[in-house]
Amino acid sequence: MKRKLLAATVVASVGAAWLVAAMAQVKPEILVKQRQAAMTLQGKYFGPLAGMAQGKLPYDANIVQRNAGYLDVLDKLPWDGFDPGTRSVKSAALPAIWNEPAKFKEAQERLQSEVSRLVSVSKGGDEGAAKAQIGAVGKACGNCHEKLAQDAKRGLYVSKAAGCVGCHTETRPNAQPYAGGRALATPFGTFFGPNITPHPRAGIGRWSEQDFIRAMRLGVRPDGAHYYPAFPYTSFTKITDPDLRDLWAYLRSLPPSSRASQPHELKLYVRWRFPLWGWKQLFFSPGPFVPDPSRSTTLNRGAYLAQALGHCGECHTPRNWLGAPKKDRFLAGAKLGEKTRAPNLTPTRLEKLSNAELKDILRTGMTADGDILSESMAEVVQNTTSQLEPQDLDALIAYLRSLPALPDESR
Repeated sequence: MKRKLLAATVVASVGAAWLVAAMAQVKPEILVKQRQAAMTLQGKYFGPLAGMAQGKLPYDANIVQRNAGYLDVLDKLPWDGFDPGTRSVKSAALPAIWNEPAKFKEAQERLQSEVSRLVSVSKGGDEGAAKAQIGAVGKACGNCHEKLAQDAKRGLYVSKAAGCVGCHTETRPNAQPYAGGRALATPFGTFFGPNITPHPRAGIGRWSEQDFIRAMRLGVRPDGAHYYPAFPYTSFTKITDPDLRDLWAYLRSLPPSSRASQPHELKLYVRWRFPLWGWKQLFFSPGPFVPDPSRSTTLNRGAYLAQALGHCGECHTPRNWLGAPKKDRFLAGAKLGEKTRAPNLTPTRLEKLSNAELKDILRTGMTADGDILSESMAEVVQNTTSQLEPQDLDALIAYLRSLPALPDESR
């Protein structure tokens, strides 16, 4: 009787949050509290069990049976009632799991199955079996958390290779990374990098993983509108699905920023997005990078870094009057402004430099003669090329050397 009463208290404490959330509907702060309440209780009741299984606390069969019952009740609550645009604040769980219902359902069913077994085992009085099953419950929780943490760690590297922070962070001192505001001047007007933190209103907190992949792969917003190609989806479309998922996990782990994304300041004739559909038909070929079987693993990796993640062609390839890259002039250099040019990256220019010299330039932003790279390229070195693993930097250089030598773009 006492156990049923306590279990009812658990349900009531969490159920109250569900009721409030249902009444509030779209208030993310209420939904965050809802999630916090449930997951905090899970941690509260599993913590002592883990301590007993690890020998840190004396084993108590009554507590094991009682807490297993509480966990069983919590795991049977309607977890799919959570709003995918919210994040857990206190929990160690990364929010990516909450935004993909199928993944979360699979993880939750696995956990519920192990907790049900613990309830059954705890009634048998076998201490060894109970401790083993507590470990199984911990693994069901931990595998999910650890996997997401690993995804986010890999995603951090992907974000560096893709230079995301450069376009999505203001240039002012102490600006919050990825909160948007970076200006990009073009012949069509000035674009501003948006807030891509997981804030539910100002950022991409209400996006799903599929929304993110669609944006990167197809250049389409969650509402179906086309992105301007100032967002380099023409290159990012080649990023593989695993890398996109890892990058998504990393972005979801960032602290949210309430900074509103700044509207673009465009010339009148490009303020409508619907013509972008035609632009895509002419100049955009969506799809992930496909390795060339006739090339080595190193060259394919270098091609992937240059063409997809590093999107080198967005600056180093000249464009036509519609703003589309000239494919037959890939990496031959381009005019970026009245006084700024992106240099030719084909062997026409690079043949004068040894691999060691190229590595030094891409690691330090300084040539052997002591010249410093332009401000924009120095930032690329700081945020991207200096962060590459040694084998990736070698692959990138090898790929650039394998390109056909093209003359510099005419001034």
